[in-house]
Amino acid sequence: MNASAETRLTFDLTPQSEAKGCQDRPVRRVTLIVGGLFAIFLALILTKALSPGNLTTPLEWIQFAVLVPGLSAMLVLMLFAAWKFGPGATSISVASVGLLFVWPSGQSDRLAWDHLPKRLVLLDYTINPTLPRLSGNLWEVRRWNRPACYLTKEAFDAISVAAPSHGLQVEATIPSRTDFGRNFWGWAQCRIIRFKGLS
Repeated sequence: MNASAETRLTFDLTPQSEAKGCQDRPVRRVTLIVGGLFAIFLALILTKALSPGNLTTPLEWIQFAVLVPGLSAMLVLMLFAAWKFGPGATSISVASVGLLFVWPSGQSDRLAWDHLPKRLVLLDYTINPTLPRLSGNLWEVRRWNRPACYLTKEAFDAISVAAPSHGLQVEATIPSRTDFGRNFWGWAQCRIIRFKGLS
């Protein structure tokens, strides 16, 4: 952890990123294989449909209009899933302007504090009766448009502590598996930290 003159705290997450990459690699391979199959099917359908003498009846046009968008959507979904199951950020900085994520590719992105309520949740698995005995990766940050990231306890606490000083309210919940409204994704038992604006 490093501190700068700009009150920025930077946490190295390289071990956590590598652990997540290894853990999710089988799922990522499956999604890529399935995505490859959809791409092959899509190419075959396009090749056949665009050949001379095809698409001459309304039924053929209906089949084409259903299959091509459907397979295209599934291909995009598989590619998105493969990306989501990629390695997490290699570092995270808690700064006055928000959170700065650095990814294994070297790219970085910033999430302003006022965007946290709609774009980020923190997960604390230390209350889970099983996971602490199986893994040391017990703190996680999730964003809908980025891969999930394992955090160190220090990074988790730094985000939770810094949020109120930037106009956010910290809300912790522990939904049950049967609470569909609050545990839609079926997360393993954990404490979910969400942020709300004070206004």
